[in-house]
Amino acid sequence: MGEDAVQQRFGPSDVGVTEESDWTSLWSSTADMPAAGYRELARAPGVHIFNDQDDVLYANASLICLHARNDGQHLLHFPAQASLRDALSSVPKATGVEEWGMQMKQGETRLIHWQTL
Repeated sequence: MGEDAVQQRFGPSDVGVTEESDWTSLWSSTADMPAAGYRELARAPGVHIFNDQDDVLYANASLICLHARNDGQHLLHFPAQASLRDALSSVPKATGVEEWGMQMKQGETRLIHWQTL
């Protein structure tokens, strides 16, 4: 991610980039960058993004915990086809999906067990 791309996304006075042959450093003059900014910084080097909706999310190799920021449909994106089940009740939710959505109310939290196929 070059400095021009970063400045297009976040503004010229907010962030800077130093790129070397084997590393890249990015700095920000503000700690309150929006979640979308951090998400794009992670996406640039290839980090998988499970959710694009500013929800609170924790993910590891087998669990996703999603806390809804607002009412509505909340989408999860998986790096490969996956089977899903509710981690608390073990009720199957989906099989062979790379994207899956669920209706949630603001403040609701769901814990999903996921496994790639």
